[in-house]
Amino acid sequence: MHFPDLVRHRTMLVQDGVFTFLEDLFKTSCTIPFGDMGPRQRYDVSSVVETLGLLVSEAEVDAEDYSEATPAGTVVDKTPFLRVLCPPYGVKPTLTEGSLGTLSGLASKLDVLPLPVASSVLRLLAHMKPEASNTPPLTPRGGSKAVEDFIQRVLKVKADTKEKSELPHAVRTVLFVGLCDVSHCAQRARLLGAPAATPGIASDVQYWLTVLLNILMRHVKVLDGVIRRQVCWGMCVLAWAQATPQANGAVVKPLLPRLNSSHLLTTPLIDLLSVDQDANILDTVIVALETILWDVDPLQPDSEDHADICRALQSSFGSFLVDFYKGVMTGVYPSHRLAKLVIPLARISTYLSFFDRGAAVDAKVSLTATMLSILKYLVVRLRPVPAAPGKVPKPKSITALDLATRRWIYRAACRIAISYL
Repeated sequence: MHFPDLVRHRTMLVQDGVFTFLEDLFKTSCTIPFGDMGPRQRYDVSSVVETLGLLVSEAEVDAEDYSEATPAGTVVDKTPFLRVLCPPYGVKPTLTEGSLGTLSGLASKLDVLPLPVASSVLRLLAHMKPEASNTPPLTPRGGSKAVEDFIQRVLKVKADTKEKSELPHAVRTVLFVGLCDVSHCAQRARLLGAPAATPGIASDVQYWLTVLLNILMRHVKVLDGVIRRQVCWGMCVLAWAQATPQANGAVVKPLLPRLNSSHLLTTPLIDLLSVDQDANILDTVIVALETILWDVDPLQPDSEDHADICRALQSSFGSFLVDFYKGVMTGVYPSHRLAKLVIPLARISTYLSFFDRGAAVDAKVSLTATMLSILKYLVVRLRPVPAAPGKVPKPKSITALDLATRRWIYRAACRIAISYL
């Protein structure tokens, strides 16, 4: 179906029977393996599956889906367009068991399906509650090879292939599957009477944060501003799912808003920059921000989004860096984590100090001074302590930064200092 306002009217289409009609059409069209179909039958099946996948997973931000009131007792943060479900989580599967069986057959051959069709199949299967069918849950913790293979396929898409144009839909699919996984895990925990914050939910969130970060870094030159902000929105939602226990049992409702700009998203993303933040969330956001700052061309159409990020960072990154420096001096951060964070933090500071033309000079000088103090401390104070022959290394040498990181820090400090001469 090529209907421009399909997603905008998704609620009406589902409630008025269009979804059921499309499901019947899918079951009558997909009667043999996809590889054995002729061109016309493949086109028909692909169109129906992609339409169904959009209806269950995406919504326009000004449509009916986001006009609902937030359930009483739900604590929400500044993340825009965050929808939640409350017990008894009465979201029933929108596909019948017969359709699930057909979809599972397609999922078993996911690697041979075109990327848009494979994406839509995963969306539909992930949308279902795991207990809705006898098929295994499509989550990493459920041991799903289909999801793992799909993620690897997305990561391996090359910029000079046909799949480049299909990548945005696939990235949204990865995000949607992640939200479904975290939501289903939280629902099972609540229904079993588990505490609001469980290790299972935390491990799921960390897995999907890592996946989104890998995609962002791998395809930073390919993804446009629309998909970048969608990935950052997903990071904010996942952080909420892990860090905000709900007394009323509310969990994330898997639904992807079609964001028109990052204006409403900038504040919740920057708010994640706190030394009190969960380590996995903080590390992911820092690397994501560094990637976005350095790999967006200011001449591109999404440059206003980039300017929003710069303005928000100029007002808050300096104070965060001061708090981070205090933690470094008091030994809060182990060396392996410092080695991972010092490079993106230095690159963020450098961009804001030397390449952001809209910032005040005093703010730039203060930011640079703090970053240089951190680099100096890391080079001077966290040096390896040589061990005597046959002796066990002293504790300080175990926690010291590796040689390659120290060399990078030394070069960075020299370049920053020279830039002020």
